[in-house]
Amino acid sequence: MTAQISNLSDLVNSNARFFQASIDDDGNGPFIYRHHHLEKGITKWINIYRSLNLQKTNPSIGLLHELNFEYICMLYAAIGIGANFVVLESKFDDSSSHKDFMPLDILVYDDTLDNMCDDMSYWNNNSQHRIDSRLLPKIKSSDENTNTNDISSIDLNFDWSKTQMLSSATSGSTGVSKKITHNYQYILDISQRNAEVLNFNGRVVHIKNLYHGSTMPVFYLPALLKSDFHFCAPWIDSSNLEEIEKYIKNQLSWTEYLDINHILFPYTFMMDNFLNSVVKFNMSFTDLTVYTLSYIKPQYKNLIKGRNIKIVSIFGCTETSGPVMINSLTDSNAEEFDPTIFYTLDDYFTLTLLPDGTRVQTKNGWIDHVMDDKFKKIDHNCYQHLGKSNQYRINDVKIDLAKISNISKLIGFDGDIIVDEPQQSLYLVLWNNDDLQHLQDVVNQQLNLMFGSELVHISKAANLNKLEFISGIKINQDMIRKYFRNTEEH
Repeated sequence: MTAQISNLSDLVNSNARFFQASIDDDGNGPFIYRHHHLEKGITKWINIYRSLNLQKTNPSIGLLHELNFEYICMLYAAIGIGANFVVLESKFDDSSSHKDFMPLDILVYDDTLDNMCDDMSYWNNNSQHRIDSRLLPKIKSSDENTNTNDISSIDLNFDWSKTQMLSSATSGSTGVSKKITHNYQYILDISQRNAEVLNFNGRVVHIKNLYHGSTMPVFYLPALLKSDFHFCAPWIDSSNLEEIEKYIKNQLSWTEYLDINHILFPYTFMMDNFLNSVVKFNMSFTDLTVYTLSYIKPQYKNLIKGRNIKIVSIFGCTETSGPVMINSLTDSNAEEFDPTIFYTLDDYFTLTLLPDGTRVQTKNGWIDHVMDDKFKKIDHNCYQHLGKSNQYRINDVKIDLAKISNISKLIGFDGDIIVDEPQQSLYLVLWNNDDLQHLQDVVNQQLNLMFGSELVHISKAANLNKLEFISGIKINQDMIRKYFRNTEEH
């Protein structure tokens, strides 16, 4: 470990404060919570978990709960009992990517769950204990009684190397989704490393709950370890641009007032909305780093100019967590910026460039994984991303995934082409109810130009709702394959 952790208090910044700008049903707010509130909240939730009389030392837990102060307390308390966090997608049926981790031992929920499903039948069958936090007394920020149970007495005395801490499924980009689980030893170690190399000092905004397999060690825990001020502003569950702009104006505009230093936008559309609003409302900062899990758009340079904003792209994968490498855009490098150039931060990971991918290893042997991403070495710690290396055969014709993935950009439509090698098929999925038949014809023409064979063509096509096929930050391609396999020919 980069630093010794013996009990739960070692994971808690004793100077941390938690701010919520939202107004409650009684018209009260904003709220500020301090260290004694956090200790009281953690103690409360540990007692709740222990009252369940669980018959195992590493219970699985799912948190379908708004990202607020209560969420932080229940997350810390789950660590205190050695629980395994399962990343849940918003699709609750037998095709969900989290299905292999069911049933959960504990499910904690609030209105967030009500907004995702019509009834509890799925969770009645897929969780042993269900806790509705709305039925429990809340920790009040007005409570100044500092006589609380000291969380330093909560020892993390389980075997870290054999206790699972985080489980999630990959997006299935190159085949069937895979179950990935990391133990406490690795997650806590890389969290401490990230707290240092990403310099999580100052003030942090949290906008999303556990939506991805790398969220906890890349952002949550590093920020909680290092930062002394946390602003909880859960992202609005809406695709309406007017509602999103209103949310940014009413909630994320606090980022300027509070002079925030760190915020993570997992999805590109969130970054687009925020940066456009920064310009519209003429916001400026002292030192703001905005993180994304995708490529940085070069045109962002026009939106951050003169506003003291740095954009960092985090490169990694569910199997390795990360960041393995980063790319960054600032005013100072805007003119020569290349979104494909990435840098290693330290020697935590060892990279070996292979003809068809990149091997990522840690010195202690915890991680040894070959990514499908290809890189070219530019300098001792500088690499250029060349895209995915995956090649398939459809009707005995070699199919390059990078070429396939680029067709939507070439033609200019909002959609994806999914390869299904076992079925020897290509599927066209559109997200904006475009002219399906016309685009299928145009895509087939482009495929013919690329691969010189009419044997490579779209087998099935459909207009689908993108939100129903997302796992973490990516389109779940395995889920789309299953959809098309179960539909008639188009």
